[in-house]
Amino acid sequence: MIPDSSALSFLAPIAAVVLFQSTVLLLVGFLVAFIVGPRRLALLSLVYRLSLVGLLFIVINAVAPIGTNVHAVRPAWQLSLSLPADELPQMGEVPGSTTPAESAITSAPVKSLVKNGESSPPTEVTKPLASSGDWLGLLIGFWFVVAVGKLIWLVIAGFYAARLRRARPVDDPSDLLLLRQLSAQLQVREPVLVSHSKIEIPFLSGLLRPVIGLPQSYKSEFDTAALKAILLHELAHLLRRDCWWRHLANFVGAVLWIQPLV
Repeated sequence: MIPDSSALSFLAPIAAVVLFQSTVLLLVGFLVAFIVGPRRLALLSLVYRLSLVGLLFIVINAVAPIGTNVHAVRPAWQLSLSLPADELPQMGEVPGSTTPAESAITSAPVKSLVKNGESSPPTEVTKPLASSGDWLGLLIGFWFVVAVGKLIWLVIAGFYAARLRRARPVDDPSDLLLLRQLSAQLQVREPVLVSHSKIEIPFLSGLLRPVIGLPQSYKSEFDTAALKAILLHELAHLLRRDCWWRHLANFVGAVLWIQPLV
């Protein structure tokens, strides 16, 4: 289905601005990261997070006007439903396209064709198969459909991760004591430690209730030193609030999936 021309004329400039601004922002971010170098991890992390915030601001700044210009993206037949009866367009009339004077001028040649009760046959007008506006509308529609699909997939993945967070808590006193000591050492809130058969690698999940997930066979896979390194790694993610930034990165990546630099 080809988008309505009014919606196309409103969304096309928004898409162009989003792509241009995001390209400039990402190129600047890559340049700064190249200048900083790979050794300054703190500055690289700051550049990464500022780039994410900038991309989110670009998306919000572009989408916000749609809420105040809803009529600009509504098709003409939907607009006609909200107009009074005396303001509805007549058959073949496009709202706002011509004035009464222009209608009289354009209808004069048509009236002159009718003579003595006979009318000349209408001239057949050929329409091109697809204009540039049609292809642009299809591209914007494809962008929107894929973005919605990616967002839905993120929601589904979030529900699956929530199920894993409700797995059986670890009840080994020595492992819980180790987690408590490491949390106090890094001065972070102690997360819940769980294990499940469907967990293949350790991970940290949860925004308000952080959980560290371990494979069900972690006791046989990791010794005490390896488990300590794993817990320190996941607690470092918690200290940097990486879960929040990961969700933001997933959202921006889903909305701006068409941006090759993302």
